[in-house]
Amino acid sequence: MTNECNRDNMELFVEALFSSSYEQGKASLRTEHPDLPDKYQYCCLGVATEVAIKAGIPEETKVDEYGDPYVDNVWENGYLPSSVREWLGIDSDNPLLDFLHGNTLRAASANDEYEQSFFQIGAAFRRTYLTSDIRSAEVAGD
Repeated sequence: MTNECNRDNMELFVEALFSSSYEQGKASLRTEHPDLPDKYQYCCLGVATEVAIKAGIPEETKVDEYGDPYVDNVWENGYLPSSVREWLGIDSDNPLLDFLHGNTLRAASANDEYEQSFFQIGAAFRRTYLTSDIRSAEVAGD
């Protein structure tokens, strides 16, 4: 059984992880590349954030302790900002993913601590959120 999500947006994100267009980093959604100016490294959740921004998610407006509104910098978050969670149609800012052999890991831990590749993490997101239709199609012979 898969978890609920916005399937189209989740597929865009998973395809971005498979694309080799993003260099993998750790411990932050996005960090400046140590060797290349104007280039970034991303954790897997940072790729989701970048894809959502490219798709046109609105900026988040928050209110500070004085009641003044300000635009939230999504890159300052350690996990998925609420606007990206809404775009993906998921509740968790650090989803629990299904890896092979019944193993589960939080996305950030898979990226940072267990050093899973974007391909492995993308496969886990697909397994967690998108596989029910694939399995149904295989059973139906499509």
